[in-house]
Amino acid sequence: MKAWLCSQDVWETIEKGFEEPIKGVMLTLSQREAMQKARRKDQQVLTIIHQYINDVTFKIVANATITKQS
Repeated sequence: MKAWLCSQDVWETIEKGFEEPIKGVMLTLSQREAMQKARRKDQQVLTIIHQYINDVTFKIVANATITKQS
């Protein structure tokens, strides 16, 4: 799986994880764009994980909203 995630250029997302910004904190335009890009990559990783795990494991991680929860 690591090879597949590396080939999709998302392995770094697995290592770093993704954290939503604190509510109420104002972000600059470039910070918002970077956060949106990171969120998309995190969702891409979560989708890949869901596609490659068995049904039993899927039940455990199905409610995860970010990669680090899975």
